Amino acid sequence: MPIMNDQELNAIVLNDLNDIVDEVIKRIYDRDNQTTSNISLLDELQDVVYNAGTPQFYNRQPFAESLAGSFDKEKTVTIGQEIVGEIFQDYSRMSNKPDEYVHGSHTKKFPPDVREFIAQMVIEGSSGPLFGTSGFWLDKRDFWSPIEDLVNNGGLDKFIEEAFNKRGIIWKKF
Repeated sequence: MPIMNDQELNAIVLNDLNDIVDEVIKRIYDRDNQTTSNISLLDELQDVVYNAGTPQFYNRQPFAESLAGSFDKEKTVTIGQEIVGEIFQDYSRMSNKPDEYVHGSHTKKFPPDVREFIAQMVIEGSSGPLFGTSGFWLDKRDFWSPIEDLVNNGGLDKFIEEAFNKRGIIWKKF
């Protein structure tokens, strides 16, 4: 079917670009959507954070209530000529059970709800004695830097190129 005018061309191009951005966001978020990279946000959370050790004073939370479950991706949308895709964190998704030392505690030194700071504390290893005075949780578990490295060191370009090629569009980076 031939393209009859600029408006039809614009709609077709924006639709393809929307799909490309959505695919790239999904690949950064979850390795299940990847073909060439061994890095994704969910995998880094599993490998770097959760595989580091087993908690002594609390039970791990189900995915939906955990640090990993607090990250998600938005469906990519086109608004006018702008395409927006996003990976975000909603820390309110994490459970908060201070009586069980889950994302907070009732000690005098610490607030009962630290969900807002959990990602930073994990990355920096800065929880201090909040969850005990010795253990893996005191170590830096930087799950975010590999994602930044992927984006900044050519991985993002590779994802974009593959998404374009998959649709038969030639990608050239200048």
